Amino acid sequence: MYKVCITKSVFQTINILLIDLLQEDAERLLKNCKRYDLLNEFYQSIGEWKKALETAEMYDRIHLRTTYYNFAKHLEMKGDYSEAIPK
Repeated sequence: MYKVCITKSVFQTINILLIDLLQEDAERLLKNCKRYDLLNEFYQSIGEWKKALETAEMYDRIHLRTTYYNFAKHLEMKGDYSEAIPK
C-alpha cells in the first residue's frame, strides 16, 4: 500500500469544491420541493443576500420583512452602511 500525502492547500481546494457541489445540490433540492422558506434561509446562511432577497420577494413574501431585517443586521455588522441605502 502506498501512503497518499495531501498538502494543506490541496485539502482546502477539495473542501471548497465539495462545499460548492453540496450547495448546488441543496439549492436544486429546495427549489424542486418548492420550499422557498428554507431556500431563503439557505441563501442567508451562505451570504447570498441578493438571492435571498429575490426569493423572499418572489416566493416567500411572509418572510420578506425578516429577510430585509437580517440583511440590514448583516450590513451593520460589516459596517457597510452605503449598501443599505437603495439606489
